[in-house]
Amino acid sequence: MTEFDLLIARDLRHLLESLAERPDSRIVAGATDFIPLVGAGKWEPRLAIDITRLQELHFIRQTAGWLCIGSLTTHGEAAESPCINDMATALAEACASVADPLIRGRATLGGNLCTASPAADSVPAMLALGAELRLVSLAGERRLPLEEFLIGPGKTALLPGEALAEICLPVSPGHVGSGFLKLGRRRAMAISVANAAAWVSIDGGMISDIRLALGSLAPTVVRCPKAEVSLRGRRVIDIEAEVRAAADGDWLGVVRHDISPIDDVRASGAYRRRVAAPLAQRMVTTALERAKVNI
Repeated sequence: MTEFDLLIARDLRHLLESLAERPDSRIVAGATDFIPLVGAGKWEPRLAIDITRLQELHFIRQTAGWLCIGSLTTHGEAAESPCINDMATALAEACASVADPLIRGRATLGGNLCTASPAADSVPAMLALGAELRLVSLAGERRLPLEEFLIGPGKTALLPGEALAEICLPVSPGHVGSGFLKLGRRRAMAISVANAAAWVSIDGGMISDIRLALGSLAPTVVRCPKAEVSLRGRRVIDIEAEVRAAADGDWLGVVRHDISPIDDVRASGAYRRRVAAPLAQRMVTTALERAKVNI
């Protein structure tokens, strides 16, 4: 394992000053990604900055029109949060699916985002929920849509000296619902072979808006814009009729064009391509059912 120095950040200002001084550093919180990646030689930091004491980054709160989640919030906390379960159900389900209670109690949402694994479970849920990220540095702060933050496997749009402070989920009025599902090779402690998350808004029996995200099916977690366009404006009863008839709607064929799965140790690209549409259909159906309950 690579040898590195360890710095414990006292507060957010100390963290940002340290990042500015040492661009070769890595932030570490729960260390559930940090330890295996450093051990495998994929990360070779000269300095690790421990941010676990930064209470400024540890919160779940609702503000005007937004559900705001600090980057140090753990998967366990998100899975058990009443407001996340109520307003961002897909994220609560995704976080509950991660590993086991011990890992969920340490792994942070910020760490999951910054590791930028295409197989991450919480990321498709946040993408489907329309997340924006608040990034901070000594130069100030900026807001970035999550889809612009993920730029490749293990790569993000973080600039030198920048840290992820907050995940901001829009709270939409009206009849909305969301859901998340993963497919793994076993029931527990499984890295996703494929996963899907959907968020829908319905108005007058029609799908007024929809976001569909898939993981483990492309170099990054991806939205499915072509499928979203195909579904937007459709009648809910027509989608439900397709499901009852076990028929593939045109939008499911489009889903396959929004992905680029590969072969790896967990599954073949061909298998992933076959399961993408059923996963997407199930999540859209689940989100529609939940939106109808909210009418």
